[in-house]
Amino acid sequence: MTTETLSSTPASFDAFTFGDPVPVLDQRELMQYAETAWNGRWYEPPISVDGLDRAFRSAVHHASAIIVKRNILSATFIPHRLLSRADFKRLAFEYIVFGNGYLERVDAIGGRPMRLRPSPAKHTRRAKDDRYLFLHSWHQEHEFAPGSIFHLIEPDLSQEI
Repeated sequence: MTTETLSSTPASFDAFTFGDPVPVLDQRELMQYAETAWNGRWYEPPISVDGLDRAFRSAVHHASAIIVKRNILSATFIPHRLLSRADFKRLAFEYIVFGNGYLERVDAIGGRPMRLRPSPAKHTRRAKDDRYLFLHSWHQEHEFAPGSIFHLIEPDLSQEI
């Protein structure tokens, strides 16, 4: 190759970008300075459960990792007369996605526990005095019997609950 050949070849390059930088610590830091929001009836989660639900469904690679973890937990679970494998699978799934899982103790007429039934974490909220509510809609709620809810919670160092 001669010098003339090299200079006659047009120079080219490819450029790409990964997008704008996203700060790791942004507006979420504000939550560290506030207590859990109390709306007068129940505590509001510090992160939107609808947002967590949408985030799970929007990233298939993350979703598949969560599903694998749920399936491993379910496969190693030993069913109990009060808690079926299917109900445990739902509890584990909601705990992994939302950081909260709820089981309602359903009692027989005689007062003995008959079943542990998951309450959907997306719609279950904690009230004061260890009471729990299920939100049917923005204006309709169901209060569970006192002491009938087991709350599996992922602790948050920035929150007091």
